[in-house]
Amino acid sequence: MNIASVYDWFVRHCMDAAEQTDNPRQREILLKLAVLWAAAAQQSRDEASPQSMPPNTGGGARSGRRAA
Repeated sequence: MNIASVYDWFVRHCMDAAEQTDNPRQREILLKLAVLWAAAAQQSRDEASPQSMPPNTGGGARSGRRAA
């Protein structure tokens, strides 16, 4: 299980709790939390994707040492 899955779990449970409460202020807070958890999940997925990794720019023969 990755961290994005954990965040998604929080999203689902915040949404469920918001649906069940009769308190408008509590519902608003739970929905805002769900949005924040969803954003965190997406950011985690974006950071884990290979496209977000910087290109390999170091090492090799150009590192100051000559290849033998």
